[in-house]
Amino acid sequence: SQFIKNSPIYAYIKEVSPTQSMTLKASDNFQDMIGIPVAEMLGKTMTELFPPEFAAQITADDWQVISDGKILQREEVLEGRTYTTIKFPIRLGEKSLLAGYTIDLTDRVRAEEEREKLRGQLIQAQKMESVGRLTGGVAHDFNNMLAVIIGFTELAMVKSKQEDRIYPDLERILEAAHRSADIVQQLLAFARKQAITPKVIDLNR
Repeated sequence: SQFIKNSPIYAYIKEVSPTQSMTLKASDNFQDMIGIPVAEMLGKTMTELFPPEFAAQITADDWQVISDGKILQREEVLEGRTYTTIKFPIRLGEKSLLAGYTIDLTDRVRAEEEREKLRGQLIQAQKMESVGRLTGGVAHDFNNMLAVIIGFTELAMVKSKQEDRIYPDLERILEAAHRSADIVQQLLAFARKQAITPKVIDLNR
């Protein structure tokens, strides 16, 4: 009796029937879980202590333990907190009794979730690192090809005259190549993990 009363985990003894499960003894710390003094729990059924669906599941589990005569372990969630419960039958004369204990796993579960979240962030960071390296390699190659395009376009413009019909086309090619070169520089900056802040500049100023 003193063990159950002062147990560091949630401990209890219940009397069970097919339709209800009634608390006979419970550890004092149950007040933290359900918000009422333990003395008020005694003699009450699960339906009187817990929300309907939760109470129905507990009652069904309790009768299963008594019927099968076997230990039952189950995870339960109540008001956002996660518990693991182990129940086992006790035979005392004609009464069908059940004893069990419940451990609050909430902090452990949340720590696991946080570790998984950090692991996912690390994997994403590693992916971005790989993308950055790939981007740098592609950008360097693209930059070399653009240098050839710009160089030969400028040579063609030198050899042509501004009144030639092809000259405006060469200007468009050169303009597009320079814009592409700007994009390549941004990609290279990304690969080097530099901050990229494109902005319009007033050349007259």
